[in-house]
Amino acid sequence: MLHAIEKGTDFKATLPPVVQDYVVLESAQFKDAGGGDLDLNLQGRFQISDRQIQELTNQVKQRLAAAQSSAQP
Repeated sequence: MLHAIEKGTDFKATLPPVVQDYVVLESAQFKDAGGGDLDLNLQGRFQISDRQIQELTNQVKQRLAAAQSSAQP
């Protein structure tokens, strides 16, 4: 269970670099998912400037372009 929490809260692995330092984890809840499974629901927030939004947009565009070029034969 600890591994799932650590993996889900590793913002450097789960979020774009431009917002990683601005994320605040507010709560974590466990829920019975049935069949012996347990769901982990993490809630948080982040606040970024217009400049950071533009940087984030550029990063997403670059990732999409890289994915498209690598998918072409």
